Amino acid sequence: MKKGFFVLILFIALLTSCSPAKYSTQFYGYFDTVISVEGYFDSEEDFNKACGIVTTTLREYDSLFDIYDDGELKKLNEERELVSSPELVRAIEFGVEAYNVTNGYCNIAMGNTLSLWHDARESDSPYLPTLISLQEAQRHSDISNVKTDGERITLDGETLIDMGAVAKGFVSDVLRQRLTDAGFDNMYVNLGGNVVVLGNKDGNGWNVGIRDPLNESGIADAVNVNDACLVTSGSYQRFFEYNGKKYHHIISPDTLYPSDRYLSVTVLYENGAWADVLSTALFNMSIDDGKEVLEKFDNIGVMWITSDNEYIYYGTLKK
Repeated sequence: MKKGFFVLILFIALLTSCSPAKYSTQFYGYFDTVISVEGYFDSEEDFNKACGIVTTTLREYDSLFDIYDDGELKKLNEERELVSSPELVRAIEFGVEAYNVTNGYCNIAMGNTLSLWHDARESDSPYLPTLISLQEAQRHSDISNVKTDGERITLDGETLIDMGAVAKGFVSDVLRQRLTDAGFDNMYVNLGGNVVVLGNKDGNGWNVGIRDPLNESGIADAVNVNDACLVTSGSYQRFFEYNGKKYHHIISPDTLYPSDRYLSVTVLYENGAWADVLSTALFNMSIDDGKEVLEKFDNIGVMWITSDNEYIYYGTLKK
């Protein structure tokens, strides 16, 4: 995760002298994405306190999950065995559980394969990894090579961990708990496609727009979110062009290339980590196979936008 610059822009709209005021801000610098914070607070001091919790938490977990700069996960990948923090152990154990629940369609052990795509995407002259190199890398993606024992994490063989499909969802739940414990209950945080909502905006819910994949400034749909998380994985979010074709960052464990079934998949669920995992896994699965996985969850909603721009709804997002 590249470290960017940090810019803070504060907007304050006072409603009345005795009512909570609406505050919002945007900044860039963690998880390689733009972060938005908005909510109703009794004072600017309270708003600044909430923003402090957001930035401190994101800084902590961005460093924890970073595989390109110095941090625990990079150290684990290099040293193969690590006495680690409880947070990283818990996250990796969740990643293993996610693999099992999604039938392997969310695999934190695909680090070798994903690193080939990362290098191709970030190159000054983007290129396509060869199928032979991808197949060789995928030979080292067996989730059974990832082991935890108390505080110790071990990677067998040549397996590398990449938490990209888990990280923002995992940290969104930590963030939500910390903000709740601090007494904040009427706000939302957008972690670049992972929206965390606390409370219900005075009973009306937070109206959250889902981007139209075919129109950067358009809205495909709007969802009323109450004390839950809304996560979207899209082919438009991170990509590069090669010979006139776009290649996005969501790599299918079946083909080892970017999946082309959907333009985006949105998941509404109370748990941000699972919403994040499922938005990625469902992106790589057929609708029918995805619905089989979704039967394991209660009160969950999904919206697929197919490559033909067809909208398909499930569960609490059904129209």
